[in-house]
Amino acid sequence: MQSDLSLAVDHDTTSDHSAVPVTLSLPMAPAAAVPRRCWCRADWGLFDRRVQSAGMDLSQLQGTDDTLRAITNITCLINQAVDEAVPLRVPRKVAAPWWNHSIILAKQSFKRADRRACLQPTAANRKDSHYKRSKWSIMVQNAKTAYCIHQLENASTRTVWKTLKHHNTHHKPIPPLDGRPDFQGKCDVLREELFPDTVQRTPLPADLLTSKKDLRHYKSGITAYEIQLAITHLKYGTSVGPDNITYSTLHRLTEAAPHLLPYVFTACLKYAVHPPEWKTANCVVIPKPGKKSYSHPKSYRPISLQSCFGKLLETIVAKRLSQTALMCGATHPSQMGAQPENSAIDALLRTINPIANSISRKKTTNQKPTRPAVLTHDIEGAFNQVHPTTLYEIRCQRQMPSYLVEWVATFNTDRKITLGFDQQSEKPQPYRCGLPQGSPISPILLLIYSNAMLKKQHCPADAIDTSYVDDVCMVQLSHTVSEANVCLEE
Repeated sequence: MQSDLSLAVDHDTTSDHSAVPVTLSLPMAPAAAVPRRCWCRADWGLFDRRVQSAGMDLSQLQGTDDTLRAITNITCLINQAVDEAVPLRVPRKVAAPWWNHSIILAKQSFKRADRRACLQPTAANRKDSHYKRSKWSIMVQNAKTAYCIHQLENASTRTVWKTLKHHNTHHKPIPPLDGRPDFQGKCDVLREELFPDTVQRTPLPADLLTSKKDLRHYKSGITAYEIQLAITHLKYGTSVGPDNITYSTLHRLTEAAPHLLPYVFTACLKYAVHPPEWKTANCVVIPKPGKKSYSHPKSYRPISLQSCFGKLLETIVAKRLSQTALMCGATHPSQMGAQPENSAIDALLRTINPIANSISRKKTTNQKPTRPAVLTHDIEGAFNQVHPTTLYEIRCQRQMPSYLVEWVATFNTDRKITLGFDQQSEKPQPYRCGLPQGSPISPILLLIYSNAMLKKQHCPADAIDTSYVDDVCMVQLSHTVSEANVCLEE
């Protein structure tokens, strides 16, 4: 790569010489590519021996400083073992699967036509060059389309979603947001809209919420079985955080040294520790499908790519929070998502079944038929609007386990994000309000937060309320439509 640098050398005004332009051609090194590892050639036996040879003993961790030091040492050990056991991938240019010999010939033809048009710039040569370039472009587009159709026709039930995701990726740059075309301006607009700063708020009344069971003094350490169960249900192949540690590496770590993670995770909950490196996330801005315009920040969804090491602990804590929240009344079985044995299908059946039963019920002389009415809504900016102090007060009034309350408070404070889009990224910036989308613990915390906002009791006799994370559906069964509308408005 070369860069032309033009200089104008000005002599003294009394001289009879004019300015002399000088053009320098300086070689510039291309940007260094990020090296990738060849995981298929990893020597996991060497990885195990490297971890075991360290002989780390974390059974006597005392206090916050010891816990933070232990996490740093484990992270360094994992990176050293990966450097020794997993080789780097040799960079090579891979031909596109849709490329064929006809496209090569067409490209060579329009290259020759371009050179001919440059050497002999006649109208016929320029027309021929334009025609052959257009022909080559159409051949490339048709080849890509044919390959996409072939992939979809041969996709199985396991690979169809991956194939669709691969062919529907969004490569277009983000347009100007609120009149700000530069990268930093877009970052400022997105941060102000998606991550609002902490505003003054009124503390919750002391007797606003009640608890079904007092679990404040309940304590329990993390066992190796919990970690193994969490690891087996992780989504492998997910994007990594700033530390570049993958779930596969953590899986191998638990097999090589199964005693390390239970000790350090138990200390994290005991002393309410969540390291700063686990609270820094790479935030990828993804456009929401179906929007008419992408010039507004609300047309985008921020996904936080966090450390997999920290998300493993968050997965375990999320399961404990889900169980204790149900026992304390902080959540309700009608809230789907982030709840045990409750999925989107359960939410759909819970909504459809009463409507179907009401419609299929025959009219009798003794009983009037009920007319179903449905009202759906969602909580706008649900994850980004959660106030950390309010969430802390809610969990305290629900009398949830104190060690979980304190750890979540540490998890949800002093967080930083690095916005990245248009092949650029900024420096980590703090934000004080909201839950990171992409964290395993955020959905259950949102359910606890939204449950406290409901003034009406769940599941009254004439209505069915169902929610799936931040989407709420109310089904009202009444004898007249006007009566159903009044109940829904209330």
